[in-house]
Amino acid sequence: MATSGIRISAGLGWLSVAGIVLTLAGCLEPAPFEDPPNILLVVTDDQRWDTLSAMPRMAAALGPRGVRFDNAFVTNPVCCPFRSSLLAGGFYSHETGVLTATPANGAAPRFDDRRTLGTLLQEQGYRTGLIGKYLNRYDLIAPRVPPGWDFFFASQEPHDWYRTPWIRGSSGPRHATVGEAYVSERHITRVERSQALAFLGVDDPRPFFLMVATHAPHRPAIAPQKDRRLYRDFEYRDRAWGEEDLSDKPDYVRRRQGFFEREQTLGGRLVDLPQRQLASLQLVDRLVVGLLGALEAAGESDRTVVIFTSDNGMLWGEHRLYTKAMPYEEAIRVPLLIRAPGSLSRVVESLVAVDLDVAATVLDFAGVRFDGRGHSLRPWLMGDHGVDRSEILLEGFGVDPDVTPAWTAVRTADWKLVEYATGERELYDLRTDPFEENSRHREPAQQAHIADLTSRLEGFRGLAIADSVYLPPAQVGASFEYRFSARGGSGSRHWQRIAGSVPPGLAVAPDGSLAGVPRRAGDFRFTLEVEDASTSPVTGKPQSHRRQFHLSVSP
Repeated sequence: MATSGIRISAGLGWLSVAGIVLTLAGCLEPAPFEDPPNILLVVTDDQRWDTLSAMPRMAAALGPRGVRFDNAFVTNPVCCPFRSSLLAGGFYSHETGVLTATPANGAAPRFDDRRTLGTLLQEQGYRTGLIGKYLNRYDLIAPRVPPGWDFFFASQEPHDWYRTPWIRGSSGPRHATVGEAYVSERHITRVERSQALAFLGVDDPRPFFLMVATHAPHRPAIAPQKDRRLYRDFEYRDRAWGEEDLSDKPDYVRRRQGFFEREQTLGGRLVDLPQRQLASLQLVDRLVVGLLGALEAAGESDRTVVIFTSDNGMLWGEHRLYTKAMPYEEAIRVPLLIRAPGSLSRVVESLVAVDLDVAATVLDFAGVRFDGRGHSLRPWLMGDHGVDRSEILLEGFGVDPDVTPAWTAVRTADWKLVEYATGERELYDLRTDPFEENSRHREPAQQAHIADLTSRLEGFRGLAIADSVYLPPAQVGASFEYRFSARGGSGSRHWQRIAGSVPPGLAVAPDGSLAGVPRRAGDFRFTLEVEDASTSPVTGKPQSHRRQFHLSVSP
């Protein structure tokens, strides 16, 4: 039997699962606590915000004092940028320098790990742990154990969820160490659960901060056989699935239509992604409940802050896309549930920037003063009125601008404006068009509104090279000149070649021009880097962006 979607009830009854409403136990009086609380942070991978009803055990366990944030967004909907922003203490991607999940503009080698939630809390007297997924391409720096973790158990790019390579070790707040390699032969989520339970079972008087970063429900989203059967007949057709008219969408979306058609016709590896993701969440559901049970058995439940969220969402065929890293609601919106000592059950509709605000919340509960970009959610948990964000600023940096260009967006409670490095735009009225099927950016009546929303992005746009990776062709003996372009950043820009070779006779100038007379024919590949004049509050360095270019020179 096909079903039309996984839905969350909008009322204070929290979740409706399989026709059963899980009700709340009523308002509880906030109970102040003198000692710093424990903090358990569970971060899933690629989980949409509208899939919580596939996790009924967690809903029942957190429900009596849980707070659900219904408008929680990530500021860069990609795994590694989100995790870097969160771990850095709540900064935007263009401030951490981790722009994507892959080299050369992202991944683990680009993250500055000298000052993180781990180091800050360890210095505050916390016992710290990180279990599961650390940062994409951690294998490039393994067996390095970054500073700040009493217990570190991180995977190295697993391809087989039943045979996963790990690095385990410990470090202090000032220095990295070298970890020990370990290979597990159990399902990856079960390993994450057992390691987390082992961490909680340690007899230590210090408060703890434990981040459990599950690989599920990221692709390949492999669930045990018994769980796969639960969703084998599930067929997702909600929201803007298979949108027919994409004429209002930017060019990079329209060019992917053929991929969608092939997936549907040939039964490709993504058409059953919704079923696989929902099935893989069942072990995560049991993982969270197991950890909550361990806290209860140890008498720590009433002094532990529990936070559940994800690093980004995922499109399940909306606008004919199966992907993330895009500014659409399905990619940027994530679940966020928090239970804290003295918290009052409620649903909060205010806008939340998860990677910024969760970091601020963790540090607030731990008593650490830190100047990140986030706002603590603690007042909302205690029944008060927290910071009401009027907007969320969002950014994305395409690995290949000929596939996904860099973009910047502003999302208010009612509107979303997206601007691309290509000069294209999208504008959505989310009140009347919540599925983003009709961009209104071309309407004359909306131009003043677009100008107002655009002004809110001034000073926010991260530095990114805007050119296509394929340059106009050149010819031996003929004068050639090309000026590279970038968007965002601040102050003057400086360009340089950092890898590869330009054709003999040509040279790259600091102003971004490539000029001269080519002396040899051939296909040339080279990588350029542009830097601005800013200083990052995270790294102390300017913003930078790299791109490999292709230039063909004919005889």
